[in-house]
Amino acid sequence: MSSIKNLVMRLNHEAQDEVYWLGACDESQINILENNLKLSLPNELKEFILLVGGGGLVGEELSGIVDNDALVESGGAIYYDTCLCRNEYALPLDMAVIYFRDDDVCWCVDCGRNTYGTIVNYDLFSRKISNVLAPSFNSFFEEYVNLRT
Repeated sequence: MSSIKNLVMRLNHEAQDEVYWLGACDESQINILENNLKLSLPNELKEFILLVGGGGLVGEELSGIVDNDALVESGGAIYYDTCLCRNEYALPLDMAVIYFRDDDVCWCVDCGRNTYGTIVNYDLFSRKISNVLAPSFNSFFEEYVNLRT
């Protein structure tokens, strides 16, 4: 399995479309994000956020920390997307949104004790997890890169 850094570099050099990153992030901003969401993010996701902030292929960007501000209120920010889905779609408190599009697609990292670190599809209409997308953020991101290079 490739490291997050190697996957980012591969996407930068081999992507079929334009790549956009939100910008590297300070560890203090991750702490602010975790404290405000009241959960602990997996280390692989933290590594991704520290390195690039979030992003990816334009139009398919992964949520993260925008402009080194954990609490920025805009789409594409983990904090904003997670709070929106908690308020509008009853997203469980032990999940953080990593991809949210068109009030239709919601992929989350599960930070629950028994399923910690798995990446899941949260069905916004039935308001429950519909399936597990990957066992970890690293494997999820590796598949994300493989599909786009």
